[in-house]
Amino acid sequence: ARARVGTRQGRGQVDIAGSVFCGLREPWPWPTCTYFAAAIERHLALCGAAAAVRIADCRAGGAACCRFDVTFT
Repeated sequence: ARARVGTRQGRGQVDIAGSVFCGLREPWPWPTCTYFAAAIERHLALCGAAAAVRIADCRAGGAACCRFDVTFT
């Protein structure tokens, strides 16, 4: 998987492309990338940056990539 990370004005965005969870044959009705959202949130917590991570788009659902919105608390 490839990841692209960006932050701006206290908010962040993480895009993940090429995930093994997104290799489904047809669009899926719910996000399959909750693992990544939890991992991002936990990693930030371990680094001392409390944040809430929300799945904005999921490739398995038909989006171009898995996109996560990060709100630092």
